Amino acid sequence: VELAHDRHLGSPRTRPRLPARFPRGTPSRWARCAPAPMPTPRMRRLEAFKFSLYLALPVAAAVIYANPAAMHWLVRKLNYVSYPPAAPPPPVGDEIWKYVRKNGGGGGGSAK
Repeated sequence: VELAHDRHLGSPRTRPRLPARFPRGTPSRWARCAPAPMPTPRMRRLEAFKFSLYLALPVAAAVIYANPAAMHWLVRKLNYVSYPPAAPPPPVGDEIWKYVRKNGGGGGGSAK
């Protein structure tokens, strides 16, 4: 008797056969693997610690970053880029001509 949900497999004669090394009734390859060892108390403590960090760090970050005073302190304290003091602005327009006249022309150009 062929069942409705077995129709896609074809008749019992044309059904694909399992290889001889896996006779019918053999559990799957995952079931044949060795079971995982029971965790030791030390492993359980480590997992509990990691899970607590996983939960506590985002909560702590949200509390700290929600406080504007703490954010300003963090930005001032962790300022890792320090720029040199600003140089005076370059000369523009008439200041350039004054410099050229004062220093004797500066060579080869036709500045008047």
